[in-house]
Formats: sequence, structure tokens, C-alpha cells
Amino acid sequence: MARKAKKTDEINESFEEKHLKIVAKLQELRSKEVPCDSHDKKQFSIKMRGRVEGLDEAIREVSVMKL
Repeated sequence: MARKAKKTDEINESFEEKHLKIVAKLQELRSKEVPCDSHDKKQFSIKMRGRVEGLDEAIREVSVMKL
């Protein structure tokens, strides 16, 4: 039984590490600035807002998966 608990702890630890890496990567993407060549700044702003909201949602989903 102790062996099974040890294996479960290893899996949980591995999952925790992966979770932290995913969240860190998503937050890095969220904070990254993208150069804007577009003359249509409003369109660009809407795209960026959608991108940030999408990344926020992904961060939330990954955090919920952890629970």
C-alpha cells in the first residue's frame, strides 16, 4: 500500500511541476507585446483584447484542472 501512495505522490509532484510550467508559459505569452504594423489600431486593439482574455481563460482552466 505504501508503494502505491509513493507512486501517487510522484504523479502528483510531476503534475504540479507541469502545471506550474504551463501557467508560467501562458502568463509569459499574456505579457508579451506584439509589434503593430496595422494602420487600423482599433482592429488590433480588439484582437489583442481577445488574445489576453483567451489566455486568462486558459490560465483559469489549467488552475481548475489542478484541483
